[in-house]
Amino acid sequence: MASSSLSSSHLRPTSEQVQRVSGQIQAVRQRISQAASHAKRRDPPRLVAISKLHPPTSILAAHTSCSPPQIHFGENYAQELESKAKVLPSSVQWHFVGKLQSNKAKVLAAIPNLYLVETLDSVKAAQALQKALVNLETKREGPLRVYLQVNTSGEDAKGGLPPLGGHEQGDKGGELVQLAQTIVQDCDRLELSGLMTIGAAAESRKGDGNGFQSKEEALEANSDFRVLSETRLALVRALRQAKVESKNSRYTQLLSGDDEEGGLELSMGMSADLEVAIWAGSDNVRVGTDCFGVRPKSRDEAMESMKHELEPPASA
Repeated sequence: MASSSLSSSHLRPTSEQVQRVSGQIQAVRQRISQAASHAKRRDPPRLVAISKLHPPTSILAAHTSCSPPQIHFGENYAQELESKAKVLPSSVQWHFVGKLQSNKAKVLAAIPNLYLVETLDSVKAAQALQKALVNLETKREGPLRVYLQVNTSGEDAKGGLPPLGGHEQGDKGGELVQLAQTIVQDCDRLELSGLMTIGAAAESRKGDGNGFQSKEEALEANSDFRVLSETRLALVRALRQAKVESKNSRYTQLLSGDDEEGGLELSMGMSADLEVAIWAGSDNVRVGTDCFGVRPKSRDEAMESMKHELEPPASA
């Protein structure tokens, strides 16, 4: 069982929630395990259960009833994440996977168990997070992990910076390198941990992971995964060629190691394409519907229905 906290003592998942949520997450874990085994992966990717617009009781059901407990959960809205973090156990490790606005940096920085921001896509936002973390009254135990979001599909509606590796859009490819360099050199409260993409819906429907014999086949099946993989290699090369230096020893592998991937993770793959993503080398898969079911149609409806759960008990 995951550790509890006073703030979560008023939450009581129903037996139906426990059975449904734990069953769905176990099914997703089985898919991940099978795909990782078929791909001969030494370690399966991390499962981030996307809990956007789902109530704290459903998250608590996943966190305490699964074996082992589900630890990583993802949220799209800073205020919703802040509210849920206040009433759920500190043993939950939160991922922020929504559009990162600089004016939300203080909100996110103040969440002590925020594990990773997956959608960093500007120097301005990185500097805002750095400043907010520096000004915290209670310091985090370590730096806040961040992924750089890459728009691998080139869709205007998708966030992220243009990719590298032969896919530059004019001189915009340099934005990704500049952001990475800023984090490594100037943001000691952040830790550059990898790259993330959402990708195109059409690409996610290509291939189901069955019948693959190699990583190359998976990369060929989904161009977004191929572009993100190539961008990681190109970014590592660019940082090393620029002779970027950092006072932090955690970047030794990235800036001067022998590994062409530089120790950077890839976050790609969701409910529809997680098997392909695992074959393609994803370290972090984000699954919402298959873990929690269909979310409410509107945010207002969802927030109203969970309002009573988001109010900590008077004694907390």
